[in-house]
Amino acid sequence: MRERKYLSIWPAILVLVAILCTNAIATEKIIYVDDDAVGENNGSSWENAYIYLQDALFDANSAEKPVEIRIAQGVYTPDIGIGITPGDRDASFQLINDVTIKGGYAGIGEPDPDVRNAELYKTILNGDLADNDIRLDNPKDLRDEPSRTDNCSRVITATTSDPNTILDGVVVKGAYSLYGSGLLRRSGGLFIDEDASITVQNCTFTENSASGIYNEVLSSSTSTIINCVFSNNISYEGGGISGIGNIHIVRCTFEDNLAFSGGGMRHYGYRILLEGCTFARNVACCEAEAKYGGGLYVDYFSEDSKIVDCIFIENIAGQGGGAQIGYPGPMPVSKRSDSPILMSGCTFIRNNAIYGGAIRQDLSYLDIKNCVFLCNSTLVDRSVTGAGGAISTSNSKTNLDNCIFSGNYALEKGASLYAKGSRIMGPRGVWRPFEFALTLKNCTFRGNTSPIGQTLSCNSDKTEDLDSTVITNCILDNGSNEIHNPDGSGITISYTNLRGGADNIYDPCEALIWSDGNIDIDALFADPGYWADADDPNAVWIEGDYHSKSQAGRYDPNSGSWVIDDVTSLCIDAGDPNSPVGDEPEPNGGRINMGAYGGTAEASKSPAN
Repeated sequence: MRERKYLSIWPAILVLVAILCTNAIATEKIIYVDDDAVGENNGSSWENAYIYLQDALFDANSAEKPVEIRIAQGVYTPDIGIGITPGDRDASFQLINDVTIKGGYAGIGEPDPDVRNAELYKTILNGDLADNDIRLDNPKDLRDEPSRTDNCSRVITATTSDPNTILDGVVVKGAYSLYGSGLLRRSGGLFIDEDASITVQNCTFTENSASGIYNEVLSSSTSTIINCVFSNNISYEGGGISGIGNIHIVRCTFEDNLAFSGGGMRHYGYRILLEGCTFARNVACCEAEAKYGGGLYVDYFSEDSKIVDCIFIENIAGQGGGAQIGYPGPMPVSKRSDSPILMSGCTFIRNNAIYGGAIRQDLSYLDIKNCVFLCNSTLVDRSVTGAGGAISTSNSKTNLDNCIFSGNYALEKGASLYAKGSRIMGPRGVWRPFEFALTLKNCTFRGNTSPIGQTLSCNSDKTEDLDSTVITNCILDNGSNEIHNPDGSGITISYTNLRGGADNIYDPCEALIWSDGNIDIDALFADPGYWADADDPNAVWIEGDYHSKSQAGRYDPNSGSWVIDDVTSLCIDAGDPNSPVGDEPEPNGGRINMGAYGGTAEASKSPAN
């Protein structure tokens, strides 16, 4: 009986919990903002909404948390509201702990004011205090546009916020940080200060003469940016996002931004996580000497930093068109980053830079997996010779696994890869050679073009043979001049299909080791890519399909199915027998394939059981 009495109280407890939860939800305060409201303007409803966002923030600051502020379509400037001086360039919307700001509501005048669509009903938080900004299509023109000089330097500010502080569904524009001939770096559409940790989602940052977001988190906090667009911003560093501190960016787009370094984004220090982002047509250029990182510039990154499933397309810089990884200037050896940054599933298309069309890497450690480098080049300035059509790496460690290089071009050398070792200052001011270490495993190179070194060109410090390259399970099919090794870097090639064999390697110091399992055959690609006119560097590259043909089955990415060929490539089951087969489907012959699909679920099947 005692047990039954004990159990019988649970329904009452559950009812009490439900009541308490319902009351908690019911008491969450919602504040309404609509610049067209004509009621009592106390924020209690759409009819009685505040007409100024600053008044809503003033109300939310003293209210019991959590609070949600809903903002209707319209334009809101930070210099109007309780205790604010109109025209004050230092005015800013201050985010508050446990307060969510949500824009994109239809508001008064629409059949249903609660309908929310951030694209249709734009809520614009604008730094244009005088309402006199002239519309400009080129972000470069923003810098010297006189109509911007009276704008505020920070439209929104986060100081001691936490992850429950959310900015959602607004357009942020009109910040201006260019005073006279100088540039203020600690400003932007949104300024995130040292101890802040906020969530920004579904927002657009555009036409800021400052970074869209300036992140200056110096603690263990992490800011999270989700589904945001950064377009047509100009800044000294990082047109879209700039700053230091842990940051997690998911499914964001950086397009048509301009900066002296890091056209799309500039990040230095702490952990960076980029997932599913797109960097398009960003530029690092103009008066500054740096001009690094057209799309992205990252250095001093910490352990567990990742760039995953991102697209870099048509970004331009003097150095590092798609991305600049690591600090490029002279520095002590102690500043070299030994924490690897993982770059996985990324695609680089038609990026341009004098060094490193897709990526320039300095004094850093990159682990690049399952990436595609297509039609990147060094054609920023035809009067300047360039190296590393796809990647230029200097004094760094670089691992490349299951990557495809096709249709890349270098004006001077290293159409796919240019690797450099040089002398770096060590302890007590002593200069010593500093090596590069390059590992290529299961990569495919096709149709990359340069006068020398169409797969790889090395440039080593001649005082010591420290530089090393290991090539395994790869397919090198560029036609000629595959590897250029004039200074005696240590290169080992094994279980690789190199068209033309050792005759396509320039190695006057005889430092290269031609190891076991190398072959020289037609890889029998499903659809080999080609240049429309091989003699014209401006010719169109026709991309192909680099799955090897197989009579047992080849994956067709166009149909998403397996097809049967009438021939079988000798690159199947020709990789290093000590390499794991990985995810190769049955029948796989018990041995890894050569090329970018070896060891993956898309590897061609083996005719032998």
